[in-house]
Amino acid sequence: MTNQHLIFQLGKMIGMNKDYLDKLYQEYQNASEDRRYQIMEILWKGFFKLLDDITELKFQQFIYEAALGKRKLTNDLYQQARQEAKEYLFKTLTGEIEDEKKIEEIRKKIYSLIN
Repeated sequence: MTNQHLIFQLGKMIGMNKDYLDKLYQEYQNASEDRRYQIMEILWKGFFKLLDDITELKFQQFIYEAALGKRKLTNDLYQQARQEAKEYLFKTLTGEIEDEKKIEEIRKKIYSLIN
């Protein structure tokens, strides 16, 4: 994966718009090694903060489900939440989630035509 691709993927994941990412990449190309390191560090910190936040939300969801009796309360609940958060981010990064949304839209259209 090239640095350009990595910058755009990480930036997209943490919510940066395309114009800002274009400017950020231009700065990265013209920057010193120290500044390049800083840019990548900021992007990775943002990514891992997002991963932590999604993990916490998943963990709270799992606790709630356990309280309702829908999920067994185990000692690895946080690790399960972390794994689901990683899978979600991976699917988002690879575009799989967008593909699933498009497929679901097509299914709905087909279903509406059938009925």
